[in-house]
Amino acid sequence: MQNPIIAMNGITQEKLRFMYMKTDGHTHQSAASKIEPDALLLEQIAGGDEGALEALFERCGDRLYAYILGMLHDESTAQDVLQETLIAIWKQAGSYRGEGRVVAWAYGIARNKTLHAYRVRENLPLDEQAENTAQTNDGDPERQAQLQQRREILRQGLNALAPQYREVLDLFFLHDMKLQEIAAICKIPLGTVKSRLNHARRELKNTLARQGQRMEDLI
Repeated sequence: MQNPIIAMNGITQEKLRFMYMKTDGHTHQSAASKIEPDALLLEQIAGGDEGALEALFERCGDRLYAYILGMLHDESTAQDVLQETLIAIWKQAGSYRGEGRVVAWAYGIARNKTLHAYRVRENLPLDEQAENTAQTNDGDPERQAQLQQRREILRQGLNALAPQYREVLDLFFLHDMKLQEIAAICKIPLGTVKSRLNHARRELKNTLARQGQRMEDLI
């Protein structure tokens, strides 16, 4: 049986699991996480501040999980990869040099961990369907249901794209990444990001049109 304590300055798997558990379907927002810039939090993490890691997770954990799940389509594996991403952020916080947004830097780590998990599990198809459990914090149940339906339609359209096109479109539309950030996360030239994004837009628009949907209504 694997030792639940990870030898990484006191962080435990139990603590990491607790950090992405939800209360009443919503992620808890601390006052500190609302006022502290991500870069400052990362500096504190580099100094061994576990509370700063929790605060950073509260700010971007849901988006990281949705991104990982969108690539792997397996909730259990996505949760494991999220834990590995948090551990890597804890260990590598001191390597951040202030180039670009912290969230984009974290996405780069998440992508590397996700690709590794997929290679380990390469006998499973990348497009295997699974329920996307990323939650919205909208308190209106009817609006929440509508947003979930739109997200599911969009996700199905994205899943019809080739992986290299799906990824850039997913990062751009669903995760609000800038083109330069997508290039850094995917480790491809900016021109390649632009060409893939344009191609992906056309393909997604055509795919949704065949289903009687308009891309403009979903994004």
